[in-house]
Amino acid sequence: SSGTFDQAYLSVRLAVAELIEENVPLFLDDTLTQYDETRANKTLEFLKNYSKDRQAVMFTCHKTIYNFAENLNCNTVNL
Repeated sequence: SSGTFDQAYLSVRLAVAELIEENVPLFLDDTLTQYDETRANKTLEFLKNYSKDRQAVMFTCHKTIYNFAENLNCNTVNL
């Protein structure tokens, strides 16, 4: 599925960020749009833990993903 492909691509991006430098900020733009709800929630949980050691900024125009992030007590800004 598209969600599986996107998840593999995100894994590669995270691995490359780790190889380049320890504290490279990670910018994600609508990364979770192809994910089902369970996968999106799990990935947001992972990214929340990931961002404890480095900065991660995610942009989305999808209210569902924004709500998932709010429910996980992520730092969110609604523009």
